[in-house]
Amino acid sequence: MPFGFDLFVFELFSLQNKYKGFKLIKKSDSPTMMFLIWFFKIITFGKSRFEKYHSLFGKTLFLGEDWDTKMLWVDKVLVIRHEEKHLEQIMSCSFGIFWLGFLIFSLMYLFLPLPAFFTFRGFWFEKEAYQEDMKNCARLNCEFNEKATVEKFLSLDYFYMFTWRKSVEKWFNDESIQT
Repeated sequence: MPFGFDLFVFELFSLQNKYKGFKLIKKSDSPTMMFLIWFFKIITFGKSRFEKYHSLFGKTLFLGEDWDTKMLWVDKVLVIRHEEKHLEQIMSCSFGIFWLGFLIFSLMYLFLPLPAFFTFRGFWFEKEAYQEDMKNCARLNCEFNEKATVEKFLSLDYFYMFTWRKSVEKWFNDESIQT
């Protein structure tokens, strides 16, 4: 099995073969993402860290500011596999039409059962992707940062997707025992 850079290239090409048109773009190279960074800074009174995180929109993965400077190859592999899980979730909603699946996935992620703040469906999608992250960390012999991930779920990073700390911590604890 390849590792390091070779594993990253293998995973990226595999994803591009599976989802034709998949591409990576830096957020700083996208006028739309730069607008969203600015917009989120305004509505969160400067607290948004949207520029730091990777964002999947359709078949484009917009890369956070640390991609080129601070991320190890193994971390990049984890990001690719995490986003692949979201692409699988999109396809499961698609009836074979990617953009229909993306629309349905986005509506479920953002608005069901309630708008923002309590998007339980979005929480479920992310839980499934983070389950994959835990499995991949075990396979790649790297550490999964449970505490940082719990904080993401409970903070502005996921738009306060889920607000019950004990529930999130219990879920991660139960899941880490299984992996």
